[in-house]
Order: sequence, then C-alpha cells, then structure tokens
Amino acid sequence: MLTRLLNPLRTQGRGFTLIELLIVISIIGILVGLMLPALAWARKSAQRTACLSNLRQTAVGLTAYLGDHNDIFPYVMPLSKGQSGSENDLLLALGEYFTSFDIFTCPSDDTGVAEELGSSYDYWPGWIMFAREFFRGESPEAVARTTSVFYRQQPGQWPVLADAEGWHRPLDEMGQNASFYDGSAAALSDWNRPKWAQ
Repeated sequence: MLTRLLNPLRTQGRGFTLIELLIVISIIGILVGLMLPALAWARKSAQRTACLSNLRQTAVGLTAYLGDHNDIFPYVMPLSKGQSGSENDLLLALGEYFTSFDIFTCPSDDTGVAEELGSSYDYWPGWIMFAREFFRGESPEAVARTTSVFYRQQPGQWPVLADAEGWHRPLDEMGQNASFYDGSAAALSDWNRPKWAQ
C-alpha cells in the first residue's frame, strides 16, 4: 500500500479490450474510406498533367517539322486501325524529330489504343485532309496546304493532336486533352465548353 502511494504513476499492465480494439479498427477503416476517393482523384489529375506534358512535347516536335517543311502539315491520314507502320503513319513522318515515341502514349490510356496504333492521340489535321480529299477530290499536296492555312489562321482554336478517347472524363465532361498549332496544350473543355467554341 505504501509503495502504491509513493509511486502513483505505476499502474497494473492492462491491454486493450476487444471493444476498444474494434473501435480503433473501425475508425481507421472510416479514415481510409474517406481518403481513397481523394487519392484516386489525385492519381487521375497527375495522369492528366503527364498527358498534357506529352502533348506539349509533341507540339514542339511538330513545330520543328513545320519549320523544316514550309509550315505545311505532314500529309498523313488520322490514326486508324491497321495504319500504324504504313507510309501514311504520323510517327514515321515525325521520326527524326523525336528520340523516343513514349510521349505519344497517354498515361491514362487503359484501352490499348497506343499498343494497337502506336499513339494514344488522334491527328486532327488528318481528319480534315481525309474529308477534303474524299469529298472534294483534292490532291494530297493541295489538301495538306489548305489544311495548314486553316490552322495558321486559327492557331489556338483547333486541336492538332488530341486524346483518342475521353480517358480523363471524371475530371471534366469531355475528358480529352489536346495540343494546338500555337504550341499550347490544354483540356478540350473549359467550364464544359470546347476550347474552339469559346
């Protein structure tokens, strides 16, 4: 008794009860449950940032190409199934301007587009060239020239390369990033409006 009075800090060793242990585990579970969506959102934001960085680098390489080819876009059709590796391949046309084609893969590309086609990004001037050639019967040289003039007149309005699919959709409605003729890269939507509609 005297020892207990002289040393009040000394207590009997006692462990957690089962109820206390279950309460601690449930609190940890609730905290983890609250943090998982925030972590997933942060991961998607980081992937979008990496994708925008890739698109900026492709814009720099394309600008170098345009400087060497009188500001005329490469005459290649948009990336489509079975076209990668052909002479109409964008990656082949831009080959000397890049040391690695890893930047043509979006980190959020989980559908295998890059594996199948060599790039996660659609070449929008190729779609315009395809339409002009198909519907107007213009020659490849004329198509490339008129498409290039169209882009020069509106340098920051129409995408040059854009995500083939809406991989970033939880972050905004369209879920696509793009690079533009002026060398910029941005999401295709700003307050749910396409950049070219502003």
